[in-house]
Amino acid sequence: ANPKDFKNVPIDMIYALIKHESPYYRLAGYVFLGYFEEKVVKNKEKAEYAYREGLKYGDTIPNHGEFFKSFGYLGLGRVLVEKKQNEEAREFLDLALTYAETEQVESEAKRLLSEL
Repeated sequence: ANPKDFKNVPIDMIYALIKHESPYYRLAGYVFLGYFEEKVVKNKEKAEYAYREGLKYGDTIPNHGEFFKSFGYLGLGRVLVEKKQNEEAREFLDLALTYAETEQVESEAKRLLSEL
């Protein structure tokens, strides 16, 4: 995903996902919110909170939502790298690789891990 694509994101759509009763949609909504806060708003604290919330829902749905899980773990890893919390960052980046379904997620996670 490209931060520019998120500039005009319909934020109410993100909140609609977050309010959905399905853990899958909540996972997706919080991960999108995390990315929006991280890349567009540049609020790392809110980004970290949103990623963590989304991944809690992800934990409740094994074998489902792997793309959003990998995207969330990667985002959380990125935020933690910036906060110099390298041990926890490594843990989440490893999880991003475990769940990775796209080359983009895989290569960014590997790059960040190699810099730790």
